[in-house]
Amino acid sequence: MRETKFRGITEDNRIVYGGFSIHATDGKIVQDKDELVLAGKVVKYYQYTGLADKNGVEIYEGDIIRGVEIDGFKNSLAEVRFGGGCFELYDGYGSYTPCLGEADNRYIEIIGNIHDNK
Repeated sequence: MRETKFRGITEDNRIVYGGFSIHATDGKIVQDKDELVLAGKVVKYYQYTGLADKNGVEIYEGDIIRGVEIDGFKNSLAEVRFGGGCFELYDGYGSYTPCLGEADNRYIEIIGNIHDNK
C-alpha cells in the first residue's frame, strides 16, 4: 500500500509536505506530523503518487517529468495529473498515457512542477 501524503503551496508561496488537516473554523492548515499550525492557508495541494523518479525523488501530482513515451514520442515532457482512477501523464496537447504506474520509472526524471514552471 502506498503512503498517502501531500505537497502543499501556501498563500505566501511556501512549500509544505506531509499529511494535512484543515481547521473548519479558521481554514488554517495543521500538519499532522507534528501538529504545526502554518501561518498561511494552503491554496494548492498535490498528492504523492507513491512512485519515485530515476533519482529517487518522490513524484507528486503537478510535477513535470521527462522520459516517458506518449503517442509514440519517446522522452516526452508530461504533467502528472490524477484522473480515470490513476495518476496520468498529460502532454499539454490533449494526449494522456494510461497510468503513471505503467511507465518505466528508470527513465523518468522530474524537471519541475506546474507551480514553479507556469
